[in-house]
Amino acid sequence: MSKPGLDTLLLGTLEYIDTHQAAFLAAIQRHLLLFVIVLLISVAIGVPLGMASAKRPIFSAWALNIFSALKMIPSLALLMVFIPILGVGFLPAMIALIVHALPTILINTYTGYSQIDEAILENATAMGLTEREILWRVETPLALPLIFSGLRTSSVDIIATTTVAAYIGAGGLGEFVIVGITNMNSVIMLAGSLTVAAIALIVDFIFSLLQRRLIRYQIA
Repeated sequence: MSKPGLDTLLLGTLEYIDTHQAAFLAAIQRHLLLFVIVLLISVAIGVPLGMASAKRPIFSAWALNIFSALKMIPSLALLMVFIPILGVGFLPAMIALIVHALPTILINTYTGYSQIDEAILENATAMGLTEREILWRVETPLALPLIFSGLRTSSVDIIATTTVAAYIGAGGLGEFVIVGITNMNSVIMLAGSLTVAAIALIVDFIFSLLQRRLIRYQIA
C-alpha cells in the first residue's frame, strides 16, 4: 500500500481543520491562553531576578547556576516532574512551562545589564543622576535589546513546549498531535503541528518587528 503524497496530506489536513472548526478554535484559544499567562508570569519573575543578579554578584552566583541547570532539563522531563506533586491539568502545565521559560529570560536580562560599559555609568553619575535614574534612563534602555531577544526566544519556545504539555492535560493543539500519533493518523497530527508552527512563526515575526523598532528608536 503506497503512502499518500504530500499534497494529499496537506489537502486532508485542511479538510480535517474545516470539518472540526469548533474543536480546533477552542484548542487554539487554550494554547494561546496558556502561552500568554506563562510569558507574562515568566517576565514578571525573570526580569527582576535578572536585574538583581546583575546588581548583586553574590545573588547572581546561585541564581544563574540554578536556572542554567534548569535550562538543560528536557521539556518533557520537566513536565513529568510536576505530575507526582500537582497532578495533571492546566495548573501543573503552567508551572512547568514557567520554570522552563524562566532561564532564558533571566540570563538574557542579566547579560543585558551586566555588560554595560562602566564608563557610561560613571558619566551618568558625574552628571548628577541618582541610582534610580541611572537604572531606568541609562541602563534599562541599553539592556532592552538583549532582554527583548530573550523574550522572543522564550515566546517561540513556550508555544512549542505547550504542545508537549498536552501530555499532562494542558489541552491546546498538542491534543491533536497526541491523537494523531496514537492513532497513526498523519492528517490529525499535521493539523496540530502545522498550526503550532504557524503560530510560532507569527509570534516570532511580531517580536522581530518590535525588536527592529526598538533598535531604530535607540539609534535615533
